[in-house]
Amino acid sequence: MPDGQTADGQTAGPPNTKTLEVRRLTCGYGGRPVIFGVDLRVRGGECLAVLGSNGAGKSTLIRSIAGTLRPVLGGEVTVAGVQLARAGAAEVVRHAVRLVPEGRRLFPTMTVEENIELGGFTLRSKRDRGRRLAETLEAFPRLAERRRQLVGTLSGGERQMTAIARALMTDPDFLLLDEPSLGLAPKILLEIGELITGLKARGTGVVLVEQSVGLAELLAERYLLLSKGAVVARGDIADMADRTSMADAYLGQTAVSAAAHHPDRAADDPSSAGHDNPPPGGEHADLP
Repeated sequence: MPDGQTADGQTAGPPNTKTLEVRRLTCGYGGRPVIFGVDLRVRGGECLAVLGSNGAGKSTLIRSIAGTLRPVLGGEVTVAGVQLARAGAAEVVRHAVRLVPEGRRLFPTMTVEENIELGGFTLRSKRDRGRRLAETLEAFPRLAERRRQLVGTLSGGERQMTAIARALMTDPDFLLLDEPSLGLAPKILLEIGELITGLKARGTGVVLVEQSVGLAELLAERYLLLSKGAVVARGDIADMADRTSMADAYLGQTAVSAAAHHPDRAADDPSSAGHDNPPPGGEHADLP
């Protein structure tokens, strides 16, 4: 990618000096908390890894930040000081925060181009959408070659790239990535990693939800570890040396300790069923 250009092929603008901040966020399903008072902060150009096992609450957290899970039960989500905790997904997108959901949530019977173009739903004019589509496809040569191909015929890596390209249609300041490594071969992971590294270099802040500690170590400067909806560890990724504590949290031993500090937490909350997404409300409920 040429110097002075963004990851989507545009000439780089002023650096992103905004901050995405979450304070004491509590959220869940049906009025029952799954996330308990989480704090995090991401600045432009850096990556925060949110780690944890299945059921830890990672997807619930990131969907609440993106506005696709409402209402929140308490706390704040702000971008450059603007309160978004009660804003809908479209309003969050307008404040330059985009979600790439777990499972990609693409339309398999539509073409690559049509799926990517859907990401520009907040752009006001057809001319702006056409310009952004051209710039985005220029940044993804493989997708440009397959622009007329049905998404359902793509490889897993190509589908993940399509989902990221769709999110980049609005040139976001912050990208929320939910399990981008899921089901991908190591070679494709390297390509995705290079793409995320390029985005960071041009000022995009990234929240990376992952079970893969290796990918987090490659891309992130800082991490936080969730277990049963509570933060049980956080710090610089380079200092994440205590593998015993990490393993305890992944195996659920730390979760028992954390739950002891939250006696109101039900044992059968939705995040404990091996996946922290709610029952499906439609295949593409997380499109924004």
